[in-house]
Amino acid sequence: MPGAPPHHRQHGFANVPPIERPGFWTVQAFRARRLWATLAATKPIPEFPRVANDGRALRDNREAPTLTWIGHATLLIQLDGVNVLTDPHFSERASPVGFAGPRRLNPPGLAFEALPPIDVVVISHDHYDHLDRPSVERLAAAHSPLFLVPLGLKAWFASLGIERVLELDWWDSRRVGGVTFTLTPVQHWCARTPWDTDRRLWGGWALAGRERRLFFGGDTGYYGGFREVGARLGPFDLALVSIADVRGHALGDVRPLRRAARRAAAPSARGRARHAPARRARLGPRARRDPPVVEARLFSWGAPTWPPTPPSVRRAPGNPWRGSKFAPAAGP
Repeated sequence: MPGAPPHHRQHGFANVPPIERPGFWTVQAFRARRLWATLAATKPIPEFPRVANDGRALRDNREAPTLTWIGHATLLIQLDGVNVLTDPHFSERASPVGFAGPRRLNPPGLAFEALPPIDVVVISHDHYDHLDRPSVERLAAAHSPLFLVPLGLKAWFASLGIERVLELDWWDSRRVGGVTFTLTPVQHWCARTPWDTDRRLWGGWALAGRERRLFFGGDTGYYGGFREVGARLGPFDLALVSIADVRGHALGDVRPLRRAARRAAAPSARGRARHAPARRARLGPRARRDPPVVEARLFSWGAPTWPPTPPSVRRAPGNPWRGSKFAPAAGP
């Protein structure tokens, strides 16, 4: 589009640089296998021991910076007195309907009722496992937070009667209290139906407080743009980056995923982050040789894709929390 940013298109948005998408039949085969695995229930659902967290310390906290992994891409960030939720999802399924679709295998690490007052909710993109209608409706009714969203999502929130919504384009910023929120470029895509692919924008979020900065990558793939994010908005004290299972990929060629796993903590270096805990991660043996990340052997959605493993949070060499300005408050 003449005069528009390079990621804008006439009817939506695009990755910069472009990425190759799997073909239609590859995607359908993947969905069929996932559906069969869910319906057949051929693998047992793992049962993990849990440590109770009533959230009292988080509700009483006013100034200390904390990070709580609630599950999947939902994190509670407390920074300079501002309580932030990322991609909130507290429902049983990640689906447009309540009776079918990927089902939660682990309860949220912090119950909705235990949350402190939420000031800001940031949304990375519109996929059902990151944008859950019942969760945002519940948050709007109970907490009335400000929703910061990528371009194109404000109308979706308005259709639910939620008006405290601010749309941002890549590199746009908004200050709330003592924290500046910036929507950053990432590599992903959007769709909630077969007919609205890439009609809404996607992104990551950089949060900058008085002394601390962090990066939340949503569902980004690895790409060279992390260098620019780090140069413009870093250095970061913490990078929150998702990592997929590296032993196979349902959508075809596994080599890009293996390369992504080898570079799992690379956004911390490219984006100039001191620590990079990995969300919904299961790393292979290379985790011992790569820059420090947190390995969390926890399932979030759908049928198990590997044998159940006792839950653990293993710190790779060079404990990424040692000396961190953030305190890991809790996890699922």
